[in-house]
Amino acid sequence: NIKTLFEIEKLEGDNVNGTISTTGIYNRTVIIIDMKPDSRVGNGVSEQLRDTVSFLIEQHRDHVDRRSNDLSSQLANALSPKLPVHSRTHRGMRAGLGTDLEVLLLLESPGGSVQDYGLASSQLTRLRDEPHITLSVCVDRVAASGGYMMACQASPGHLMAAPFSMIGSIGVLMETVNFHEVLKKYGVDPIVIKAGKSKAPLKTLGEVTPEELQLAQKDAEVIHEAFRQWVLKARPNVSVSEDWLDKVCTGAVFLGKEAEELGLVDRVVTSDEYIAERIAAGDRVLRLMPYRGPQFGFKLSPLDLLLLGTDAEGRTRLSEKFQLLRSGITRHIAPLFRVGSAVGFLNLMHHLATLQIRPSLTWK
Repeated sequence: NIKTLFEIEKLEGDNVNGTISTTGIYNRTVIIIDMKPDSRVGNGVSEQLRDTVSFLIEQHRDHVDRRSNDLSSQLANALSPKLPVHSRTHRGMRAGLGTDLEVLLLLESPGGSVQDYGLASSQLTRLRDEPHITLSVCVDRVAASGGYMMACQASPGHLMAAPFSMIGSIGVLMETVNFHEVLKKYGVDPIVIKAGKSKAPLKTLGEVTPEELQLAQKDAEVIHEAFRQWVLKARPNVSVSEDWLDKVCTGAVFLGKEAEELGLVDRVVTSDEYIAERIAAGDRVLRLMPYRGPQFGFKLSPLDLLLLGTDAEGRTRLSEKFQLLRSGITRHIAPLFRVGSAVGFLNLMHHLATLQIRPSLTWK
């Protein structure tokens, strides 16, 4: 009955409906995200963050909403036991993140394009503004320009930097190479056709006029002002003055201690020290690892390893999956060994034939 369901909810707490919980063992959950520049083409910081942020928000909301959903599911099963229970995780089990979640971003970035880092910063704003989620940012080496645009989105009081990290560079840089004078010297006259006087003021081949340079400078100043306002909005505890703006928002960088004095960061501490603090405080600290999909046609995620090992039936299924993995590896690698052996045999025969026809040399 409904009374019994509420008694179950009260006694089991976070362990309702097969949830893997740490209630009574840990105070809360801290999830670590590594954020370092990816040099591969098409793998900017915004691409790295988009799925990560969406995943964490969805998982956290799922945990917050689970209690009411669990009661509804139990009531439906009690009234009609034959109704199927739909779940997105293995056998209805999911990891309990807890109501209050801290996401620790280990950030290292010297900056980059305005569009990419602006979007990445907005992704972090989504995470910071989510109820019951604290966004902490640790900078061990550098968070400059676009990197600081991301770092400043930390929850108030949760932006940390190592003593010798480089913080700041709140500025905008626009540069290009113009070959017009060089081409003109060799008699080459580039033809540039454009509609709209503000279109592409900085060209590579065509002549750049003083008016176009002024347009480019104006664009840079507009972006710079937006950058300044973005930082000020994210750092409401900073006492802003004209002297502060003239010193900080000029593209200058500062070491950790000076950055703390200027209000750019909240604490001077390394990421290792902060993680040790969270563990000592009784928090469960996890690192979010990207899953790159099935290998050798074998689908098994880290969560599957955890869930399948919880009972005898799961361990049996896990053993079967590893047998499939061994078969897949053998099926893919065995032909390579056969080809390698054949090539090696042919090379050996060629070497022997060369020895047989080589003329003998003797000293006279």
